[in-house]
Amino acid sequence: MTATLLPVGGSHAQALEGLRELAAFLDGHGQLPLPREITVVLAPVDDADGRRAIARAARELGVQVKNAPNGTLRAERAFGPVRYAVVYMPMLIAPAGGAR
Repeated sequence: MTATLLPVGGSHAQALEGLRELAAFLDGHGQLPLPREITVVLAPVDDADGRRAIARAARELGVQVKNAPNGTLRAERAFGPVRYAVVYMPMLIAPAGGAR
């Protein structure tokens, strides 16, 4: 499954309510495919912030951060057959000066 970062606003409580609405909708529409992974892609302001955020997510999930060969950092946990993953990709941070 490919993760897409969408500019969705709202509070933590509103996001959780949206997830509950999604679950209820999917429950009522049994022919729709179900996600096997929910991926949250972090969009920090700098690398230090991204590394702190992925470390915090790993602590909350009770897991270790995994390092991919391409530099991506990932913390994930399974909830039944569904995996929740938080991902930080340092290569997405623009270097000083704004050029990528």
